Amino acid sequence: MVLLFVLLFPLSAVASMGSAGFLLVYAAVGVGHLRIRQQTGAAAWLIVASVMACLLLFVVLLDHMIIDAPSSAIALGITLVVSILVEVAYRKWSVRTFAGILTQTVPGADGAVP
Repeated sequence: MVLLFVLLFPLSAVASMGSAGFLLVYAAVGVGHLRIRQQTGAAAWLIVASVMACLLLFVVLLDHMIIDAPSSAIALGITLVVSILVEVAYRKWSVRTFAGILTQTVPGADGAVP
């Protein structure tokens, strides 16, 4: 898929799409960290500030992409939608849920005392 993007879009647009994707991943990691902050001892306000900064920068980058390379912004949107649809389909096929994953990876997430 990356090869297709490199062939179809200017390299700067591909870099912008990659940066936008990483900003969303960092925001998601921050949300995950917020859920387990008691175990890490992290300050909630700092994690929330980090997530908000990532999302704000994503919006700024998306605005820049829409102005400078609208086709790249559309490709990013399509890629995000397809990724979500693939994840939803995979979850239905594998019968995997967030709650199930959480209980497997986070001690005490199922309500039991570890």
